[in-house]
Amino acid sequence: MVSLTRRLAPIYLTSLNCDAPNLGQVIRLHWGVENGLHWTLGRCISAG
Repeated sequence: MVSLTRRLAPIYLTSLNCDAPNLGQVIRLHWGVENGLHWTLGRCISAG
């Protein structure tokens, strides 16, 4: 049996002037906010 693995790599375009570790932190902070907003929205919709 052959096992195939697929890996997706996101690509980000930015005008920020920073190195890779700092850019990674900015991206993680952004997605933390996004995920928090979606969780709150989902709770409001399911509670209503």
